[in-house]
Amino acid sequence: VPVRKIQGTYLREHIATNGCCGEFELLKLYAYTLTEYAIVVHLDLDAFVLKPLDSVFDLLLKWNSSSISSKINPNNRIGLQWPDRLEAYSNSTPPTITIDAAFTLDYYMVPYSRKYKPVQGGMLILQPSQSAFEELTEIIREGDF
Repeated sequence: VPVRKIQGTYLREHIATNGCCGEFELLKLYAYTLTEYAIVVHLDLDAFVLKPLDSVFDLLLKWNSSSISSKINPNNRIGLQWPDRLEAYSNSTPPTITIDAAFTLDYYMVPYSRKYKPVQGGMLILQPSQSAFEELTEIIREGDF
């Protein structure tokens, strides 16, 4: 999204000086357009993977609400940002929960006491989707979040 096309004043005026790379951080969203792949992994050059990502790939590719307990357990250390919402989603008919992306959290950007931590964009693992790309770019274009 070109900065001049962002409608929200605050984002349009501040995105260029936000973070390390300003508006160029938005290039990561193009990972969603690689629809010929089942999963896309975006890593910044300063990201370092220490363990296999198989369990994350399994979570994205094989997610099934009837097997929530086998996907999210303390042994594989995969959790959801809002695990308290699982029960409502998994008990609906048909199940409405889907997981389309995984990311790391940036614990150093906010005080420890803050319940929800911001996304650390250096590592994104996602299932590509042109509609998700268009939805995200429209949110940025509106620019009032």
